Amino acid sequence: MEVYLFYLLFGILFWVIGSIPSGYLIVRLIEGKDVFLAGNGNPGLNNINENFGAQLTVMLGISDLIVKVLIPRFVLFAAFNRKLNILMAFELAKTYKLN
Repeated sequence: MEVYLFYLLFGILFWVIGSIPSGYLIVRLIEGKDVFLAGNGNPGLNNINENFGAQLTVMLGISDLIVKVLIPRFVLFAAFNRKLNILMAFELAKTYKLN
């Protein structure tokens, strides 16, 4: 039962972290502009590249990789063990019918 509670807590925590629009935050901090008002209004890489340049695009890509992929992966790896990560991969495969 405790493992399911950790699944739930980590899932909610990483869902919240993943839902933070990092493109908006980076453009707001560095350029002082609102990315939602530029181009098509999407805070994604393509819109930032077209309106603010390649430097911010690379910075956003690296920050998204670190914050939304690597940190959750390392936290799960440290909190649980390798078997859990393998089980999660199989569960994702079953969920999205990849097997």
